[in-house]
Amino acid sequence: LIVRGEDGRLRAFYNICTHRSAPLVRQERGNGKAFQCFYHLWTFGLDGSLRGVTKPEGYEGTGFCKEDFGLVEVRVDTVAGLVFVCLSTETGALRDYVGAELVARMEETLGRVELEVFHYHKAVVQTNWKLWNDNNSEIYHNFLHPFNRKTTAEAMYTHTGHVLYPNGHALMVTTDPRARVQYGAG
Repeated sequence: LIVRGEDGRLRAFYNICTHRSAPLVRQERGNGKAFQCFYHLWTFGLDGSLRGVTKPEGYEGTGFCKEDFGLVEVRVDTVAGLVFVCLSTETGALRDYVGAELVARMEETLGRVELEVFHYHKAVVQTNWKLWNDNNSEIYHNFLHPFNRKTTAEAMYTHTGHVLYPNGHALMVTTDPRARVQYGAG
């Protein structure tokens, strides 16, 4: 779950109720003031804290403490309006992980205007995610086949080079001749 709390802070949580592990949210998107599990109606605030339980008198004398059953938070960060979630507790901070040069490039390219969600698309594909991405993201696919430039992407985009960053990340620079602006895709 990714949510912006009442305090304005962006947070991410596993979409699992800490009571019986049922999914809290079953819609792809929406707005709300709280999360309520459909199973036993445990209610969580946008900050992940457990706010309410059904029949709280049943927990009296058990040592149950709502503070011990908040949602499990995962790391979330943003760069140039894009939201990144990291499930690893061992990976460094996003800006350190991708590196200052790539962050600067992302902010230069995407940070000029406010991003707006104008379309939502969902595809359920019974395959390895990389296969779907390789074949449906032509700029990325084009990067994998540098000697075959007769693709659909080549008709729309002109490949102008690759930027390799010291931390192992890469950026392929392309030009869209229709708009006459440069895009980076990596």
